[in-house]
Amino acid sequence: HGIPAILGGLVAGLAALGQEADYLLQDSPGKQLGYQVVAMLVTMGIAIAGGLVVGLLVRVINPMGTEPMQAEQLFDDGPW
Repeated sequence: HGIPAILGGLVAGLAALGQEADYLLQDSPGKQLGYQVVAMLVTMGIAIAGGLVVGLLVRVINPMGTEPMQAEQLFDDGPW
């Protein structure tokens, strides 16, 4: 989901550079590109922060009640 969103945000911003000012919501195509990039960065920041918070919560709460796996166990596909 991340890479298509980044590419879509950049392509939409770059497409705004080819539009007339009266077609856009902003005064100039460069300003529209700037808003696209800022919105994309804010969205990525929210997604990264949310992932970090949930990762820390899962690590602290440990809903399964199991011991953390050792490095050797992480790569053992035998049980599966």
